[in-house]
Amino acid sequence: MRWFIVFIFLVLGGIIGTLFNNSTGEVVFFYDSWQVQAPIWIVMFGLILSASVLALIIRFISKFQYWAASSKSYFEAKRLSKAHNATQKSLEFMILGDFDQASKLANKSTQLSCSLSVINALTAARTAHESNDLLKRDEIIAGLAKDNACRAYIYQIFLVKLKIQNNEYDTAHQILVNLSKNHHKNKEVLKLITLTSLKLGYFEYLEDLLLPIKKSKAFSQEMFVAMQVDFFSGYIKEVAKCHGGQELKALWERVPKHIKQKDTIMTQYIIALQMLRMDDTSGKIITRVFNKRYEPGFVAPFIANTKVDIEQKRKLLEKWLKTNSKDVILLEGLGQIYLEREIFGKSQSLFEQALAIRPSAKLYSLLGDLFAKKNDLGKAREYYEKGAKLGITKPLLSNDVVIEPLAS
Repeated sequence: MRWFIVFIFLVLGGIIGTLFNNSTGEVVFFYDSWQVQAPIWIVMFGLILSASVLALIIRFISKFQYWAASSKSYFEAKRLSKAHNATQKSLEFMILGDFDQASKLANKSTQLSCSLSVINALTAARTAHESNDLLKRDEIIAGLAKDNACRAYIYQIFLVKLKIQNNEYDTAHQILVNLSKNHHKNKEVLKLITLTSLKLGYFEYLEDLLLPIKKSKAFSQEMFVAMQVDFFSGYIKEVAKCHGGQELKALWERVPKHIKQKDTIMTQYIIALQMLRMDDTSGKIITRVFNKRYEPGFVAPFIANTKVDIEQKRKLLEKWLKTNSKDVILLEGLGQIYLEREIFGKSQSLFEQALAIRPSAKLYSLLGDLFAKKNDLGKAREYYEKGAKLGITKPLLSNDVVIEPLAS
């Protein structure tokens, strides 16, 4: 196009040259019977102006053609992106087994992409699911995910979710570890790696990720705190089981202050201390807490603690019984203390109060122990039989707490 404009200029220059009057210094134009003379500079200015306007028009036309082509590509890309997103969501519902919702999204994907691959795969996956051929179903979904994933990590995330659903946490974790090398700030990767680490007990690995997880805001503040409670509770239990007191104390120092105040964490720490036969430390903590407030979860380890004087235990629990007279755990714990001291009347009264509120095999068993100590074997047998009818109970005082000192 540019060479064409140059050619036009050359032709016009030749024409002007033939019309140029050397004697007057003007260009002579003939139109019909009229003869017009004009200065050469005016003619040249007009030619330059005309050529500039022509060049601008040509440039505008080429830009318009480019814009039209770009717009077409943009809208095409947007349409395909919507189709891809619909396919991804359809896959997620397929994984969950919600084929009706998956079908709606698959239809949307088909309309946008003009491809029947998603619908065909969905039909095959639904058939496999209904015939309980889960392996074939997962293979179909995995193949569809691989074919439709724009980015490699999308397929990897899908594969991880599939592994988690099939309880293959170890494999899922390995995939996530590799993914985190290039996607260490990705919220989805961080969420999933938190889940697999907690499930597998990879506490040391997860501890290094706590700060990046917090900064990424992968979890809401409330969910992040709940996750920290689960993490430190499991970590404390693991350290108590596999390590020693020094490691446990070092871990406790790393627990954030606001997490230390949570009852679940405090209870787990106290149990861990007593498992490691660190009754002095646990006794001081429980006594300090009971001097300020009553915590039902602390009763079991308090009763089991060998370093706290039995009279001190009785006084503290009696104090809280005044405001918690229907607390079964407290009634049972105090009854146990009185049974140990062989104050049978008080012990029996407390056990019977607890039994009236919430019957349990353990309470019947304790009453059996009480009458056995009194040498009333008939009554003892009666209570043991009642306890046997209710089945084997959970450990003393708490539905959640088991205190098993480690062998030294």
